[in-house]
Amino acid sequence: MMRFRELASRNLGDAASDWLASLAGLIGLALFTWWLAELLAPLPDVAKPVVEHSVDYYALKFLRTEMNEDGSPKTRLSAAAMHHYADDNTSELSRPLLLLYNKAAASSRDLSGSLKDAPPWVVRSDVGNISGDGDTIFLGGKVLLTRDAYDKSNALEVVSKDVTVHMDENYLLTEAYTEIFNHPQYTSGTGMRTDFAEGMQTTLLSEVRGRYEF
Repeated sequence: MMRFRELASRNLGDAASDWLASLAGLIGLALFTWWLAELLAPLPDVAKPVVEHSVDYYALKFLRTEMNEDGSPKTRLSAAAMHHYADDNTSELSRPLLLLYNKAAASSRDLSGSLKDAPPWVVRSDVGNISGDGDTIFLGGKVLLTRDAYDKSNALEVVSKDVTVHMDENYLLTEAYTEIFNHPQYTSGTGMRTDFAEGMQTTLLSEVRGRYEF
């Protein structure tokens, strides 16, 4: 009887030890699995600071002049006000006025015989925007392009809207309806491109109509 009790006690002790060992193994496996999951989990996205589209500085009676290599003015952009935005480096313009000078357009001479420059093209609109790199100027709403008469050329007036000026490539472009008044001629069409690299050449792109007034 005593022998039986000793064997039963020993079996119970071994079973308890085995159970504790199994429990410890399961706990260890669970901890290892949790650690591995944490290790392999993707890092949380770091929230980037939100940069608001807000004005960081402004200027009244804004003026920007681009010069030729000989020091003469190539373009001159002015506006009643300019507001600059830090997040994208763009600038908004109020009542912008753009002068496009071009020595290549000169075709008349003064009294001394020296070659005179043609008058500049004057481009006006109510609102405008300068791109972040400064190479593109968008003129919104109604846009008026004028050039004074000179030599044997009559005064010229172009009426359009939503014009994009590509300063780095020396041309301006619009897809809008455009009218050209060059008395006694009148021409209209849809879309316009004006190149001002070497002489001011204006081309209507489609649906071109014209008339000659006497």
